Amino acid sequence: MTRMLMVSSMLAMVACAEPRRETAPDSSRAGTTPARTERIAGPMDLTERGIGPVRVGMTLAEVAGVTSAGIRLVDTDSTACSYLSWRDGPPGVLIMAEGGRVVRIDVRNPAIATPEGIKIGSTEAEVQQRYVGQVEVQPHKYTDGHYLVVTPRDPANSALRIVFETDGKKVETFRGGRVPQVQYVEGCS
Repeated sequence: MTRMLMVSSMLAMVACAEPRRETAPDSSRAGTTPARTERIAGPMDLTERGIGPVRVGMTLAEVAGVTSAGIRLVDTDSTACSYLSWRDGPPGVLIMAEGGRVVRIDVRNPAIATPEGIKIGSTEAEVQQRYVGQVEVQPHKYTDGHYLVVTPRDPANSALRIVFETDGKKVETFRGGRVPQVQYVEGCS
C-alpha cells in the first residue's frame, strides 16, 4: 500500500512537471481545415511578462543576477532609456530598460516564439487565430504593415502587451512588455 502511494505521488509529480503543450495549425494541406499539431512551450518563449529568467519590472541588478554571464549595454540615449543584451542569452533578443528597470523585450530572432507558437515569419492570420479576441490591428507608422497589439486576458497583466510588427502579411519582429514602452515605435529614440 505504501509503495503504491509513493508510485502514485511520483507519477503525479512527473505529470505536473511536464512542459505546457500548445497546439498550432498545420497549414501543409491546402484547401482543408488546418490540423492541430502539438507544440511544447519552451523556457525561452516571449510573453508579455518577459523571456527566460528576465522579467518586466526587474532592476538591472536583478537581471544581472539571473543571467549567468551578466548583461551588457548595447545602446542608450539621453532619456535614460537603454538597450541591453545578456551574454548567455539568445542572439537577436534585446532588453529595454528605463529608470534602471526592464520595461520591454524585443525579439529579432526567428527561433524565438511566443507560447502560442507565433514567431518571425508567422502570418497575421495566425496571430489572429492564436489570440482570438485579443488583437487590436493598428497601421504601421512607416510601411504598409501593421502593429498587432495583443492584450492579455488576465486582468493582473492589464498594463502589459505583446506587439507583433508586420509587413502587412507576416511578422517581422515582435516585443513584449509594459505600456507605454512596448508601443514605442522607435524604441529608445
